[in-house]
Amino acid sequence: MSAVSSVQGPQITVLTGPVTGISTFYHVVTAPEIVAKGFSLPSIPLDLTQVFLNVVQGVQQYLPTDFSVDGAGFLSWNGAGLEPLLIAGDILVVSYQPSP
Repeated sequence: MSAVSSVQGPQITVLTGPVTGISTFYHVVTAPEIVAKGFSLPSIPLDLTQVFLNVVQGVQQYLPTDFSVDGAGFLSWNGAGLEPLLIAGDILVVSYQPSP
């Protein structure tokens, strides 16, 4: 069974698997995030190499070629393959296991 919950703002948690602990959420990219070339995840991933990103109506994006995630949980596309592709209003689907 999955738990469905939501948070304020552009990030909406849509599925958290109680067995796997994987959280998946949709994130609507804003104009300030385009300028900042990234945004803060709702929580820090347990394993920074196990963050998965898709663009809705786009293709799977890959670490570290298309984006990166730092130790503070900031997902960035600065200088990466995703940078020239995103515009405000794009919807991202992000999945990872949050740190406890």
